[in-house]
Amino acid sequence: MTFLNSVGIDVSKLTFDVTIYGNHRYRRFKNTSTGFKQMINWIQSNTNDSLEEILFCLEHTGLYSMKLILFLTEQDMSFAVVSGLAIKRSMGLRRGKTDKIDSKMIVDYAFEKKHKLPLYKYPGQRVVKLQQLSTLRKRLVKQRAGYLGAIKEYATIFRKKDNVVFFKTQEKMVKELTKQINIVENEIRLLINQDKVLKRQYDLIISVKGVGPVIAVNMIIITAGFTKFKSWRQFSCYIGTAPFEYESGTSLKYKSRIHYLGHRKLKSLIHMGACSAILADPELKLYYQKRIASGKSKMSTLNIIRNKLLSRVFSVIRNDQPYVVTHKFAA
Repeated sequence: MTFLNSVGIDVSKLTFDVTIYGNHRYRRFKNTSTGFKQMINWIQSNTNDSLEEILFCLEHTGLYSMKLILFLTEQDMSFAVVSGLAIKRSMGLRRGKTDKIDSKMIVDYAFEKKHKLPLYKYPGQRVVKLQQLSTLRKRLVKQRAGYLGAIKEYATIFRKKDNVVFFKTQEKMVKELTKQINIVENEIRLLINQDKVLKRQYDLIISVKGVGPVIAVNMIIITAGFTKFKSWRQFSCYIGTAPFEYESGTSLKYKSRIHYLGHRKLKSLIHMGACSAILADPELKLYYQKRIASGKSKMSTLNIIRNKLLSRVFSVIRNDQPYVVTHKFAA
């Protein structure tokens, strides 16, 4: 689709700032349904382009931008949701920061990249709810780990019988958090079981050795039900397990290595999955042992196994067939 104009939107908790590229008109609106409608009327009165010829672009601000995303989806608008880091790094050095400046920066980025930016597709209510539950679970697990760590640390210094309230209170918190985590996990399973597509994807993913329920749910969320990424290589680049070359001229040439940017949470989960796969999958175990015996780095070998797991997950989804361990059929 050819876009003749762009609109940049900087969303905050209570308001959002809008800039039109063609004439650099600017206005602030309330982050409400009424504010969204006022924005559309204002844009139509300040540009000769139809709404179908305008690319809306907003910075991803999580919960704050969700209402606007739902509105734009319902109105069938063409829009992109972009990482704030991508926008800032593309615009070079700048001085000062206001919401007005940010909206102008977003619209400049949108107009410059309008032929390359992927349009946002709403993943569906169940995937959005899965994301919310997964975030809640992550928060509860982190809180429980904090209490468990405190109990363990104090147990090495103080006697439990002399600090009954301290230990008993935190143990109760751990017990209650564990109960709430189980409730959230049951809700996640129920939500997946209610959707045939998500249930099929979930079953296919966990058929891969080393990939468990937590990884499966997170992959479904991040890929929006495997609609956002065309291949496992693209996904690997996104989460930060794809190695890149580093060289300059003829004098500087380094080994390929992964970049620090990426989805750190999922990369960490995939790493644990790779460690588990080495124990559960004879083929990957043998591969790991051979590479280590030949003097290869443990981390580079683990990263290869991480990418093998991603490749297998995308393969079972693409072929709609559970993963089969071929190693046991070898002669």
